[in-house]
Amino acid sequence: MKKIFLTFVNYFTLILSATVIVVAVFLPHNRNILSENILWQIILAAVLTSIPSTVLPFLELRTSRAVAVCWTVHFMIVYIITATLLKTFGWFELSFKNLALTFLAIAFIFFFTAGMHYYADKKNTSLINNELQKRFGKDSDEK
Repeated sequence: MKKIFLTFVNYFTLILSATVIVVAVFLPHNRNILSENILWQIILAAVLTSIPSTVLPFLELRTSRAVAVCWTVHFMIVYIITATLLKTFGWFELSFKNLALTFLAIAFIFFFTAGMHYYADKKNTSLINNELQKRFGKDSDEK
């Protein structure tokens, strides 16, 4: 349970950060969306889109096809949640342009979170490999 909670917090933090970046980029073009509720709306959107992201790492996917299908479904779930929230919050009217911009924004958030996870995993893997090399490298020299 602790691992699930930590995974949720991790995704929430990354998604919230990327969402704030996206809002900061689009805000100058859409000044009419500012309200006193915008920060709570961003936080709610980050919570709701973090839930499917939290489940994903715990799925045991055995083939690259299963991984691709899972990520595609995950992206579409997040896209539907986001588009629904944007319409509910009154941030945009449904149009091809707005849906396309939402798609691009979500793609940015996906690449941002994936990049951060890749960087963190690469760093952790390097640290683990160095520790293993120190620990077992000395043992192999003694034999």
